Amino acid sequence: MKDIEKMIPVKVESLLDLVKMAAILSVPHGAAYIIRFKLSNGKIVLGTLSLLKDYYKYYGLPVFYYVVLSGEQAKNAGEARYIILATDTDTVSFSKEPRPGRSIPIITWSEKPVFIPDLE
Repeated sequence: MKDIEKMIPVKVESLLDLVKMAAILSVPHGAAYIIRFKLSNGKIVLGTLSLLKDYYKYYGLPVFYYVVLSGEQAKNAGEARYIILATDTDTVSFSKEPRPGRSIPIITWSEKPVFIPDLE
């Protein structure tokens, strides 16, 4: 599996930016999700997978949009099963169950897959 091509990692500025990206990417398909895995240093990575669209010859490149969390935010993210986007206030919160707003499920991977390059 050494020869496997890796996704292009794109670190976003904030958790809110990541959740908005996941919501936007889900529009044509109707399904959004956030992927979660731990780094060896204990930090939590939240991300979403996509393909780069409409950019000349780079159409179809696999992209992993992500944010790295630590401290209290990582603890909250590690215990949650959903990220809630409150569209009326443009805020994000973690939850163990769906709530009003845009509830995006969190899918936990046991480890970082080989197709995502090293982060941070």
